[in-house]
Amino acid sequence: MKLKDLTPELVVSVPCPTCGAASERPCLLYSGEPHIDSHIERKFYAAETIELRRWGDLESLLQR
Repeated sequence: MKLKDLTPELVVSVPCPTCGAASERPCLLYSGEPHIDSHIERKFYAAETIELRRWGDLESLLQR
């Protein structure tokens, strides 16, 4: 999945590995204020998670 195809809802569906924000919560700055945009690592993690879920579903279909 391309990063530009990610919606904000998909990005916040995973926890942020940079600031530790939980799923469904916005990223935080070091000062504790909300970050305007999600950290790039969170976007990569969301794209990777979506791809893994997609491939996992494909593998389960192929095993039948």
